[in-house]
Amino acid sequence: FLPFPSGPYVCPTPCNQLAQVEKRLADLPAEARPQVVLVSVDPQRDTPEHLASYVKFFSPSFVGVTGSPAAIKKFTRAMGVPVATTPTGAGGYTVDHSAAVFAIDPAGEVRALFSPPHSPETLAADLRRLTRAPRDG
Repeated sequence: FLPFPSGPYVCPTPCNQLAQVEKRLADLPAEARPQVVLVSVDPQRDTPEHLASYVKFFSPSFVGVTGSPAAIKKFTRAMGVPVATTPTGAGGYTVDHSAAVFAIDPAGEVRALFSPPHSPETLAADLRRLTRAPRDG
């Protein structure tokens, strides 16, 4: 998921849902549990410290990742995630982005894409199935 910590109206909902998914998968062996990684789409405002504080609010195990504007743009384009910055006046802006959740395996391959709306129950069940599914190839 690509959060926008400065977006208080939408982003907390998927983050809370992912925290619920994590709890539902707590019975899996540690090596089979998904690691939630939240990638910032606002590197101008999301310092590593700010992002770390934001993601830890939802779960101590969540990891927040940010980078240079060029690196984030390259990543979101490679993932096919639309991101748009919209001025809000007085020099402010908001960042509009997808709320899709990607399941990426340890080899870096996208195994699934979950489009909103998200149900913690369904996400957990689907991720549980993915942990048991053989990889293609």
